[in-house]
Amino acid sequence: MIKQILRYLLNTLEAKEKANASPSPRPPAIEPMEPGPAPRTAGTAPPAASCVVVDPSDRDLSQIRAAMDRARANVVVASAETLPGAVAETRPGVIFLNVAEGEEEAGRATLARLGSAEYGGAVQLVGANDRVRMDALSEAAAQQSVRTLPSLVSPVTPLAVEETIRSEGLGRTANGEIAIDLGVALRKHWIEFWYQPKIHLAKRRLVGAESLARLRHPTHGPLLPSSFLPNAAVPDLAQLGIEALKASFRDWMAFERAKFNLRLAVNIPIIAIDANQIVRLIDGQQLAQSWPGLVVEVEEKDIRTIKPETRELVTQLKERGVDIAVDNVGADPAALSGLVTLPISEIKLARSLVHGASSSPSRQSICRLLIDLAHHIRATTVANGVEATADLEMLRGLGCDIVQGQLLAPALPRAQFVNLLMRHPPRTDQAQ
Repeated sequence: MIKQILRYLLNTLEAKEKANASPSPRPPAIEPMEPGPAPRTAGTAPPAASCVVVDPSDRDLSQIRAAMDRARANVVVASAETLPGAVAETRPGVIFLNVAEGEEEAGRATLARLGSAEYGGAVQLVGANDRVRMDALSEAAAQQSVRTLPSLVSPVTPLAVEETIRSEGLGRTANGEIAIDLGVALRKHWIEFWYQPKIHLAKRRLVGAESLARLRHPTHGPLLPSSFLPNAAVPDLAQLGIEALKASFRDWMAFERAKFNLRLAVNIPIIAIDANQIVRLIDGQQLAQSWPGLVVEVEEKDIRTIKPETRELVTQLKERGVDIAVDNVGADPAALSGLVTLPISEIKLARSLVHGASSSPSRQSICRLLIDLAHHIRATTVANGVEATADLEMLRGLGCDIVQGQLLAPALPRAQFVNLLMRHPPRTDQAQ
């Protein structure tokens, strides 16, 4: 019955409501925390050109153009003389610098000019043949604080150019976002985990944090998951989940030293869950008796396809202090029935449901149904993506347990999150 009601409400929501102007904001009942560095988002314009190719051979230029076209990336051709202007105008992620035999000194001078201009991208050195002293040029670049990639020899191969595209984020998705291969990011140790606070509404205090994967690219800076998770291979997703678990165990000890005994949550796609590996990892930890356990979040849309062995894993995890949360609840009504077939400890309301719910009777009704359902199965409710004071107060009135979102605090790198904790001394009951 609940599933049918939700589907009806969601199907009629757009037809019944028009966007209403947000009410004048009131001071939030919970004091917001400091913002952190913002990762690049889909709305951030990418560089005008993905790469500049300097004095290429016809064959190399043809190979580079073909690979860039497949990656929806742009190419600008320049000479050594016009390179500074091309870099200033296009802000390229990579410069393909062709170095002819006997012209190493000219290449060294070009690298020096890039260093003086504080070029922030990478240089892909391409030798005219294997007699060009590429190692010496790479050392000269390092002295100028210019980052170089493993050098290539002309003619460049399509595979070599594609590797440069993947590793340097030269490719773009259909909607223009930067696209990084997750496997490359994991191998290069570009993945890090940021933490977004979770606030208990009734107690008005910090009770946990969600671990969120970010990619810190040497050229593009911090990137959101939309740049590296779509189309990721299952083994890479599995490795990302394991890295998230390892980080949560390590970081919990840092948070505890700040006298914040926080229950951390990590995201692991169901298709990437390796039951034996996760259990072995948990069993291998030497955590203090005060460890409050862990929350593993899975997507609501994946509940419908959950495998029998995954259900068995849930039981094994609960025996080890690890609970299951279902994320983005409300976004897929057809998956709702799965919520009552698993021993779920936390239901997270989807941001698309929470955002603007204070001015939407239909969304409020759905939130109320889900909160009541969660409490009926003895699960905690968490509202994700809280960005407006009015929505926060609406959730409080409906009896939602925990909230997180930009209104209260953004996701922060671990060091900044620890500094934030240190500036907000815990209440006595929280430190126990």
